[in-house]
Amino acid sequence: MKLRLKIMLCTTVLLALSYVIGVCLLITASFSASMRSERENAVNAFAVIESTVYLNDAGKSDVTAASGAVYTLGQLDTQRSSLWSGVRLSRLEDMEQLYTGGVIPSPGTTSTEAEDMARGDFGVLKSVTDGQKRYLQLTGVLSLSGTDYLLEISRDVTQVYSMRDSQIRIYRLMLLAVLAVGAAVSYIISALMTKPLQKLSKVTREIAAGDLSSRADIRSGDEIEALAGDFNFMADRL
Repeated sequence: MKLRLKIMLCTTVLLALSYVIGVCLLITASFSASMRSERENAVNAFAVIESTVYLNDAGKSDVTAASGAVYTLGQLDTQRSSLWSGVRLSRLEDMEQLYTGGVIPSPGTTSTEAEDMARGDFGVLKSVTDGQKRYLQLTGVLSLSGTDYLLEISRDVTQVYSMRDSQIRIYRLMLLAVLAVGAAVSYIISALMTKPLQKLSKVTREIAAGDLSSRADIRSGDEIEALAGDFNFMADRL
């Protein structure tokens, strides 16, 4: 393989690696920032629903508190904002679902997670899917009139994943363009770098063929020019 091709291949590989690493870091940072913002929005939505339910629960008995919470969630669900996609209320003791509105992907909170929250954990935030869309699902414990309930909300984050996939497709196409341009530029540069060596090689063959007057006229201003000068000096001594 010629030297110019080796230089071109090495340059292209280094360019591709630098591009891929940079793009991966960029996409990861962008996706992480978007998901962090979505998590904050999910927590805010949970806080809004939780505070509203607690506000309407003041002074009620266990039975009326449960029915009041269901009524409150129904009212909130009819005015559902962009902060959440669905809400579900279950009794913690037997995991009986008392209210479900909107989209809450299954499976929901597991019994183990419920036990952890019953022991005092704030809640569980996880990413789930219903096969078509992706959601953030936040679950926490509500204590209404001495009875614990599980409040689950979901937030549609499909757009965040779609944006990431779109970025990946765009950067793949850009990678092909970068590789094509990079390979062409590196080939031209390597050709210019190796041209003095081709001249020196030609002079070497001419001297070997008997033309002792042949000399290498190379003015590249680098080590190759110095090598050509030493070669000419050697030829003069023959």
